[in-house]
Amino acid sequence: MFISEIWNVIRGKLLGNDIDYASSLKEEVHVILNEMDCKDMDVSPLMKLLKSFFELAAIYDQARSTLHDKDMDVARKKLSITARERLSNSMFDEHEKIEKVSSIHQSLRKVKERIEKLHRKEKDLEVLLEATEKEV
Repeated sequence: MFISEIWNVIRGKLLGNDIDYASSLKEEVHVILNEMDCKDMDVSPLMKLLKSFFELAAIYDQARSTLHDKDMDVARKKLSITARERLSNSMFDEHEKIEKVSSIHQSLRKVKERIEKLHRKEKDLEVLLEATEKEV
């Protein structure tokens, strides 16, 4: 009967919490067992069950932590891939812009050369026109 009472108290603690916090109750359960006078009774079967329970809870916590770490690694890898793609795209865009600017610059240089050539022709024609006017 006494073990049943202890079990009901411990069970209430365990049921009142999420499985994710089960291993954190280990200390509380030990306090409950220490507060109750169990010297006259054999509670070893209950202790074995609780020990097994908390070992499983620790294994669960470790697995959950590992899964969380893997999820974080996957998230970091996805973020890294996204950043790499964005960097690559921006570098490609920058390269295209540089090519456009270079092309525009080359076109402007050609236009400038044409203007200078036309300027020289204009001066030559003016000189020729003056010479022709002097002859006439």
